[in-house]
Amino acid sequence: MSSSFSVLAFVALASVVACSSPSATSTSDESGAAQPDPITPSADGGTPDPVNPGDPGDLDLSDVSVLFPLSTTENRMWKASDEAAYGALLPPAILAKLPPLLPTRGGPPGSLDTLRVVAMRLDPCFPSIALAPDGCRAQVRLVLQLVSDGAKVSAEDAAVHVFYELPTSELDALVAQLLDLKKQAGVNSTRKPLGVHPALAAETNGGPFTDGLRKAVFARIGAARLVRVTTMSVVQAGFQWRFEGFEVSDAAKGTTSPIDIAKAGIASQEFVGSRPETILPAAATDDDIHGLFVGADGVRPAQADLDSGARAALRIENPKTRDVETTSCASCHAAGPALRRAENTFGVSVVDAPEAYQNADFDLSTPFAGTETNQIRAFGWFFTQPQVSARVVNDSAEVVSFLRARRKK
Repeated sequence: MSSSFSVLAFVALASVVACSSPSATSTSDESGAAQPDPITPSADGGTPDPVNPGDPGDLDLSDVSVLFPLSTTENRMWKASDEAAYGALLPPAILAKLPPLLPTRGGPPGSLDTLRVVAMRLDPCFPSIALAPDGCRAQVRLVLQLVSDGAKVSAEDAAVHVFYELPTSELDALVAQLLDLKKQAGVNSTRKPLGVHPALAAETNGGPFTDGLRKAVFARIGAARLVRVTTMSVVQAGFQWRFEGFEVSDAAKGTTSPIDIAKAGIASQEFVGSRPETILPAAATDDDIHGLFVGADGVRPAQADLDSGARAALRIENPKTRDVETTSCASCHAAGPALRRAENTFGVSVVDAPEAYQNADFDLSTPFAGTETNQIRAFGWFFTQPQVSARVVNDSAEVVSFLRARRKK
């Protein structure tokens, strides 16, 4: 029987995809409980501070969600075929199972030889920190995109998200090693917005941190530990994407089984970002963000629909109320950009909305989040621009809080 997943881990795509049951801290939602007053317009937030190169700081967002600088240099962006301690990152038998990442019409389908690791996430407790400690599965997750080096290095708007499971003790050792590498690099990521890792950004031609990161991660991953692969592929460039994935039982032999999309009950789901914007198929029990979508007429949605859709999007972005098995892939990827557009274009504000994720220990700003529904990448690169969704930022804050507490025990 196939398992379920959603885009929260797609986030990857990274995430490209992954999703789990709601925690006991869920706020009022579609259950019919009393709703707060309508959301009203307000001003934008502030500007993030620059990195202080002299203070190493503590474990922070970029230490558990690492965005790589865009490059075709192998030591800065790892290849899918690279060999690690437990085998190739993506062995040939698994590469052969990937769906077409780009459409065959309107452009070349793309060569898998150009798949590069653009981001990495550390997860001490998949599918949800709410399951700690007994239900935790420690994972390293990599996000790969097709990267070209034409006139300008660019990443195609499609991605592969791979999941490796490892013992908790090894993940903790990896975290400690990466924190030590950061301290040696002399960069400070404390209370900084999540973007390209500052130590990687500082080493423009590679260096001790770049090399140490690869060595530390490669010592713990590879085909023998590969358990899941999810994809976000382009159906029609710029406005339609497909989400799907499979569990891996034997990577060397290519033995896999399809994953059902969370809340949808089928193996694939699509988001259409052209008018009328929609999710195909929409899941009846999913948080309904359609109130944020623009119809065929291009008219601004009604205020009541915008308010309802905004609250649904905030629930999706909040790791305390939704996870990889309670939100469908398309909803997770589309929620953030649709909400940002509603804020920027339609005057919606979510400043004091009770559904919003809160964590005063981190900078939760999203300077690299998509602001239109043609920018639904969760974690990686949108051609030449970094893309980091609010959901990835919030997930990262929860992971760091969890790991900080565990490191103190």
